[in-house]
Order: sequence, then structure tokens, then C-alpha cells
Amino acid sequence: MSDTNIRVGVICKFYMYDTACKEIELKGRGTAFSPTQLHITTESPVNQNGPLANLFVYGTEIHDLLTIDYDAISMLNVSATQGLAKRLAGAEEMIQLLRSENIRLKAQTDKQSGVVDNMKAQIDAINERLNVTSTK
Repeated sequence: MSDTNIRVGVICKFYMYDTACKEIELKGRGTAFSPTQLHITTESPVNQNGPLANLFVYGTEIHDLLTIDYDAISMLNVSATQGLAKRLAGAEEMIQLLRSENIRLKAQTDKQSGVVDNMKAQIDAINERLNVTSTK
């Protein structure tokens, strides 16, 4: 009993076995401990016939036990993954639109560059006819 972490005043769950190996479940509060004896006050009366053969201490009662709900976490993970997949699909669609717009704008710029080059050639031809030297 000396190596347990059960302390006086802590609510514990106990299983006692009488000499006929009948299991008795108790919930009680430890009132005194010694290396060989355990004194408990139970919440309900104990119906016991004869001396006890064994006592098993199940553990202390925990009121604020925090557990992990793996089902909820899995559902949140699925939902988050679906949300990310939607965002990714939207981003990929936007990238495709921007790429096609970029290609269109490059083609338009190339066409305008051709027009500008043609206009420069025409201006140079006019200047030659007029014997005007251009300053480049």
C-alpha cells in the first residue's frame, strides 16, 4: 500500500472479493492508509458475508478527465482537407485564367510592336524623300 499514489480524501473505485470469490464494487473515499491496511468510507453500504479475500483498487475518480475524440478529429481533418482542395482548385483555375490572359496580352504587344516598327519605317521613308535627317 505504501507505493500507491492514492491519498486520504481522494474518491476511488474499489473491487473487493469475498472468500467465495464474489465481486463487490465500491466507490469510496480513503480515510486512512498504512502499509498493510486501507480504511475507506463508502458511498453505499457494503453487504459482505465473511472476511475479504482480496481488494483491487481500480483508481482515483477524475472529474475533469480530458480525452481525445479521434472520430471528431478525423471528421475535422476530412472537412479541412475538402476546404483546402476547394481553395486549391480555385487557385489553379485562377492561374489558368491569368496564363491565358498573359498569352493574349503578349500577342497583342507583339502585334503593336509590329505596327510601331512599320510606322517607324514609313516615317524614315518620308524623311528620306524630304531629305530630312532624323536624330535617333
